[in-house]
Amino acid sequence: MLPSSLPVPNLQRMALVQIAIRISNDASVVALTDKYGPISHILPDAASRLFLNETRTVRNMNDEKIIMSKPQVHHTIQVTHEFQRSPNYWWEQLVSRSISTLQLPKVMHRRILGATRAVSLEVDRWMQDHSVLWTVDPYLDLQSDLIWMPIGKIDRAKTAKSFIRNENIDIRIRYILACLYCYEDDVFSLWGRMALIEQAFVCELSQKNKVLKCWTLSAKGESVINWDDLNSVLGLYPLGLPIINEKLDKEMKKFRLVSFVVKGLIEFEYIYQCLSPEEFDSCSESLKVFPQYVLRYLLEWPFQGEFLKVASRGWTFLSPEGFHDLLKVIVFQRIMIGRDDFDYVHLLEEFWKQSPPRHKKSLRKSPIYDIVLLIVDTYIRGPSLSQLLLKHYRKNYLIYQYLRMRYIVFKEEEGIKEFQNLGFSMDSQVDVIKIWPDENLRSCSVYRKLNYCPNENR
Repeated sequence: MLPSSLPVPNLQRMALVQIAIRISNDASVVALTDKYGPISHILPDAASRLFLNETRTVRNMNDEKIIMSKPQVHHTIQVTHEFQRSPNYWWEQLVSRSISTLQLPKVMHRRILGATRAVSLEVDRWMQDHSVLWTVDPYLDLQSDLIWMPIGKIDRAKTAKSFIRNENIDIRIRYILACLYCYEDDVFSLWGRMALIEQAFVCELSQKNKVLKCWTLSAKGESVINWDDLNSVLGLYPLGLPIINEKLDKEMKKFRLVSFVVKGLIEFEYIYQCLSPEEFDSCSESLKVFPQYVLRYLLEWPFQGEFLKVASRGWTFLSPEGFHDLLKVIVFQRIMIGRDDFDYVHLLEEFWKQSPPRHKKSLRKSPIYDIVLLIVDTYIRGPSLSQLLLKHYRKNYLIYQYLRMRYIVFKEEEGIKEFQNLGFSMDSQVDVIKIWPDENLRSCSVYRKLNYCPNENR
């Protein structure tokens, strides 16, 4: 059921990724992203304005004023001047300006913009998974030193090892990284090199992080490292999965990985890094009965090109319910919000064309059926298609799921209340932007939720 290997990018694709990384590391782009968070690039500007029912072109600089606050950290960032548009707009302007200097064909500009958006989200996910590092140094800047795979994913293991060996990085940060990735030798070596005041800081911090606590108790000689305990918190801290999987019962190795794939809690490339060829074949065979979970991974950058090939082999096991859930993700979390890192309309057309009659028939009483037919049977594309879909979208929040990271974009307070009524608590960081166009309040919020299981559908 799994692709036989990770995709091997051609030269054009590798060049696209390198350009996107370079632009995302540009000082002006980083400054905007640091100030406004992922709200600046999750949604294309056109989709953001459509969602806020704000479609007119703003020409007067006094038309709109923007303030930003982060309610969860209880402070407000005051801007020094008025903005004509939202951060989505300015992010796209900065990226487009960088693209225009490259003297590439116009046809490439949109592809680079979409790739830069995907790369920026990959960076945001990495930072969220490593957010504990910023409790040591709030001004820590590691983005330009991240190590990337040619396909456009951060190589987390190589990046961690590079930072751990970098003597210019605070030793507490290096120690925490060694704990998160379960690099046993580095944990004990770095602990022994820390000053007492640094050890005390880590001990206090470890009370809020279970992986860090396990390793620190062991480093202090107060306990022996318990790999079963570490395995029990992998759902919260999966960075150490490759190491932990080698330490535990080999017979259960495959089943642990299958479980994490089903829950959407690990990086897709981990599957290829953790398993021998024989184990991989066995794991792939086991995942045949869970095709929707593998396909869910393949809707993420940079694996979308594998989606249709794998889908064509999975129809025997893909349930109508799984089919329905995948269609909802493609329509509402990709096409409707105007995601530009892949041609999702073509993907939907081909996926629908592949699907057996019984799967199509099972959807006839579902609202998604008419929506899919509208997309595949008409030639409406781009912002016009987003506008049409958003017009009939009745919720005051949008969801974009990127593996373990769930981003929810709210429209004004109604969106937050509507979402909370589903039973969710607002326990993660929320970035809020409020916009006043002609005295009519518009607001857009982004809520980050880590460790959300993408295979729960709401």
